[in-house]
Amino acid sequence: MVTFFVAGALPDVHALPLIMSITLSATFLVVLSASGARHLYFVLAWGTTVLGVACGVAELFTSSMWADSATAVLCALLLIVGPTVIIRGVIRERQLNIQTVLAALSLYIMLGLLFAMVFHVVQDFGNVAFFTDHRTGTTSTFLYFSFATMTTVGYGDFTAAANLGRTLGVLEAILGQLYLVTVVALLVGNLGAMKMSASARKGQGLTEGE
Repeated sequence: MVTFFVAGALPDVHALPLIMSITLSATFLVVLSASGARHLYFVLAWGTTVLGVACGVAELFTSSMWADSATAVLCALLLIVGPTVIIRGVIRERQLNIQTVLAALSLYIMLGLLFAMVFHVVQDFGNVAFFTDHRTGTTSTFLYFSFATMTTVGYGDFTAAANLGRTLGVLEAILGQLYLVTVVALLVGNLGAMKMSASARKGQGLTEGE
């Protein structure tokens, strides 16, 4: 959430890729620590962090597309490995609790961030404006477009111009809705059922004690 607000609220300045690399890397390291990941993942995280920060610093001194694209690619890698580690941690715990639900919601936020980065990379490597009316997307507009698409709000103020962008937008909308109606709904429903069952057992125990 911190990364989302930082990237979405700050103006599109040269320092933004560096700030995003730092916030995403910090988030990734917290994820690894909380999920009890293996040492290999920490090595990968620190290596990606160094590269991401280096690309962010390069962005401060050059307007080259490659520095910006490299930062976006590295951030996307962090957002791919992060959810993988979270899922492994949830499977290893083998229990349903509030932390499991929060992990599922974190994955949803990471999905929106990942697609925003993918849209950014598509624009940079395509060397054309991503949106209609020849409007070039920025980090904040890609985040806005990504989450508006994933939640199927559909404001319509930003629309992908090319076939690849439109296809990715439809894919994100489908994945976002399927995730909410299956994974999150199932977890929240089962968590509520477990609490009701626990309350019922507690009430039955009190009755038997009386």
